[in-house]
Amino acid sequence: SKRDIFVSLIAGLILVAVLVPSLVFVNNETLDVTEENDIQSSTIKIIATAQTETASETASENASEIVSETATETATETADSEIPTTDTEITSDEKVSSTKDLKTSTTENKSSVEANERSTLSEVNMPDSSIESSKPDKDTRTSEVLEDEVSTTDITTNKDETTTLFEVRNPKLVQVSNFKLALSQPKEETVSERVKRILSTVPLIDGHNDFPMSIRENAKNDVEMSHFGCDLTKLEPWASDSTSHTDLRRLRKGMVGGQFWSAYMGCNTQYTDAVQTFLEQIDVIHQLVRNYPDDLQWADSADGIEAAFRSGKIASLVGVESGHAIGSSLAVLRTLYEAGARYMTLTH
Repeated sequence: SKRDIFVSLIAGLILVAVLVPSLVFVNNETLDVTEENDIQSSTIKIIATAQTETASETASENASEIVSETATETATETADSEIPTTDTEITSDEKVSSTKDLKTSTTENKSSVEANERSTLSEVNMPDSSIESSKPDKDTRTSEVLEDEVSTTDITTNKDETTTLFEVRNPKLVQVSNFKLALSQPKEETVSERVKRILSTVPLIDGHNDFPMSIRENAKNDVEMSHFGCDLTKLEPWASDSTSHTDLRRLRKGMVGGQFWSAYMGCNTQYTDAVQTFLEQIDVIHQLVRNYPDDLQWADSADGIEAAFRSGKIASLVGVESGHAIGSSLAVLRTLYEAGARYMTLTH
């Protein structure tokens, strides 16, 4: 319809009115950027040309100064050496010959000066590529290889003796490496340190201790009088007793983990009161363990030994010394086992 055509025309006009200024603005921006780039490139070219002309002028001035100085010095030396300076008169022939010689020498000097000038200009105007090519190639090896590189060198001593030394390029690095190597190597363990390390992880079992017999002889089985926690090397009668070799302090110092306390009576008790006296000795061992609970712990098995060791205590067991303790009776043997005995020797 006419209305639709009219609306379409108006919309087209509006679109043209909006797009044309935008396109013009974009073209102006593009032209501005192009002009800026052209100005920058021309400026760079002008600066480069100026630098080149300055360098050429400087080189020419230096070369001309060198040439003038060389020519002056050469002419002066030649004139001084070839022209006579006496007070006598010089004939016309001599003047002519000296003038010819001077001209010849001057011509030769000029040719040599021109050669020097050309060589000087060529050196001054030498391109950077030739200079860079004269430089040694850069070492592309890694810094680790350069630092660790070593070489042998011969050094002559005062006695004219040649000695080959192992020279290190970077001694500081070697010192640090040696220091690290020393730290990485384990320290050599002494015997005492090794013993302490082993006994702190594995219980040491002592299979025989006669201290219960010493209690019977010196204190009539009164455990309270044994003073087992004291230093018995300084306390009588234990200090003089040849069968008393132990106390708690020495057991701790020796890092004993388990102790078999010996229940022993002499062979004179055989067929008399052997069974009674052996049972009394086992009772003394039980009393000893009960009186020192912070240091001793009763044990009658491997598990009991390990439990005592983990708790930091000395596992205490019973060992019957001499078979006459059972009075030839298996029933007594079973009774001793129930009382805690875990081994019995056949003889003393």
